[in-house]
Amino acid sequence: MPVRWLIALLFLGVVRAQTGVDYLVVTPARLAPAFVEFGRWKTAKGLWTEVVSVESILAHSAGRDRAEKVRNFIRLCRDSLETGWVLLAGDTAGVPTRMVATPGNVTELSPCDMYFSDLDRDWDANHNNIFGEESDSVDFYGDVFVGRAPVTDTSQVRAVTRKWLEFEQNPAPEFLKKLIQAGDTGNMPVPPGWFKAQLPDSPGRYEFRDSLVSGFQFVSHIGHASNTELLVGTQVILNLSDVYALTNLHRQNVFLTVGCEAGAFDMACIGSALLEHANGGSVAVLANSRASWVGCGEMLSFGFLSRFFRTDSCREVGRNLCRTKDYFVSLARTQWHWRQSLYVWNLLGEPDLPCWKDTPKTLTVTHPFVLDTGAQELPISVESGGEPVRAFVCLWKGHEVYERRWIDGSGTIPIYPRTPGEMLVTVTGPDYRPYQGSCGIPTGVAEVKRRPEPLVRLSLVPGGFEVATSAPTSIEFHDLSGRKRLGPVSLPSLARTEIRCGTGVWFVRALLGSGEWHGKVVVAR
Repeated sequence: MPVRWLIALLFLGVVRAQTGVDYLVVTPARLAPAFVEFGRWKTAKGLWTEVVSVESILAHSAGRDRAEKVRNFIRLCRDSLETGWVLLAGDTAGVPTRMVATPGNVTELSPCDMYFSDLDRDWDANHNNIFGEESDSVDFYGDVFVGRAPVTDTSQVRAVTRKWLEFEQNPAPEFLKKLIQAGDTGNMPVPPGWFKAQLPDSPGRYEFRDSLVSGFQFVSHIGHASNTELLVGTQVILNLSDVYALTNLHRQNVFLTVGCEAGAFDMACIGSALLEHANGGSVAVLANSRASWVGCGEMLSFGFLSRFFRTDSCREVGRNLCRTKDYFVSLARTQWHWRQSLYVWNLLGEPDLPCWKDTPKTLTVTHPFVLDTGAQELPISVESGGEPVRAFVCLWKGHEVYERRWIDGSGTIPIYPRTPGEMLVTVTGPDYRPYQGSCGIPTGVAEVKRRPEPLVRLSLVPGGFEVATSAPTSIEFHDLSGRKRLGPVSLPSLARTEIRCGTGVWFVRALLGSGEWHGKVVVAR
């Protein structure tokens, strides 16, 4: 790695000793703090995430203009840190896009975020400052998964990140296995148990909007559009006013449209409005930033949905978009209308957002709640409904522990926590609500992990131990394997309670208002 790049990465805070950076959020500095919660979730689930300001990139990255500097930085992170996911979090004034050539008309350019995904060749190989021409060396294959949230203020950031987190962690189950089609969408087959609705050829003025409010995970629109409205035939089925009136909060959709300019994120558009609407709308929008072509857009939209329904490898919207475009690369290299269609169909949303094939199920995860410092193996088991589950486990404690792996129902994970504190335990799996727990690492027996007041104290008594509290407390008791054996037990203020537990090692977890406490006792004969 060139020294100047290493210095730039160190300055930006994205170089870590043990792992790379999986996910980049590129955003203006003024919006960066609003993405902290989102980045923390992505890191906790197993994608180490860094929020990097556009200003820092522009100050330290080489390139002829803003877009090239951002692309060069993403390529550096891909090559040096194995970055695979990128969220461009800002409108084009805050986070640049690349305006690419429209085939046959060099004076008309189209916004294209695929420029930040396809990193291996030169989008201006003939050096005429017109990007994406047939004479350039675009290879069309995506190297990182890219999405854009064209947000301009912190209220919009809070709206979109809240929707993303809810959709990924705990969506309303009743709307997930549903697809609605508007326009000449063809016969899209859906899996057994799914509901598919078809909007009539001449829908009523508000029929489509009312359908969106009722809740569908996927919405597919095939028809004409502008940046401010969608049509079926000559009938407007959705405009900006309709979007702002949507009340499908907790039932937001993944919206696909092939209409021209519906995703023109360099101006006010239907796609951006759907994503940013705080009281409903969409969690992701796949839409054209400029003119699309009859046939191409329909095949892209059909391919995206078909790939999701037929495979398990493309649940995330950004990965699915990228792989769907990959299928048509040979056509894009030889036919100008396919090149244009791949350029302009962009994702408005975060690329790692996973879609649901089935009703969400709950994970039961068993692991110790209290650990010691030092090298050790963490035992963990995952099941649902009494059956073992293949799941992805991420253990995270600052920069000390970051271990990620798939387990088949149960296993052990080596860790080496060096200091007291909290280690997050996050478990995820397709069509399961994520499990979010933690392990406490105290400095000694019955030591507080955090220091809330009031305190809990443990003391040994014959055949067990006594718990003393000085305020209302809820307490659980776990054995050495982490299985809960008793509780939660609600104790009043100034209570002394004897626990007859027998010999062994016992862990105590107490919830004290906004704080949490972990203790350990050893009961011998």
